[in-house]
Amino acid sequence: MTFSSEILVANQLRNYLIEENWWIFQLISPGGQAHFSFSFNIQEKRKTIFPDLIAYKDSLVLFGEIKPKFDEKDKEKLLEIDNSDEAKNVLRKVLARRLNGLSTTFQIVPVLIHGDDNAEKHPLIDQIVISESVRYLRKG
Repeated sequence: MTFSSEILVANQLRNYLIEENWWIFQLISPGGQAHFSFSFNIQEKRKTIFPDLIAYKDSLVLFGEIKPKFDEKDKEKLLEIDNSDEAKNVLRKVLARRLNGLSTTFQIVPVLIHGDDNAEKHPLIDQIVISESVRYLRKG
């Protein structure tokens, strides 16, 4: 059986997060259905987001999108959320309820997850690069 590169990236990401003791709230493989979404207003329009990844560890929430290669549209979507106080507050409140009253002071880190081994740090977004090994590239 042959899997798409996006499914392979998602599966390797799951293994990495489990090994690093992250609590996986949502990890959607390609074609999968997200059970968690949230909505916020941006430029007078209501926007609903279905994130591929939400994971929690040590007061940090990774919030991301998974693609086989670095994806500019997903980067823009994640930065739009990161720049919206409303979006981050909605996400914090929903996660706090779902995580049994967890404090809403955790940090939300947007992250682009992909399998582009030649990726370099980007000045605006964190990345998790999954190829033969896993690399976590912080902004810039």
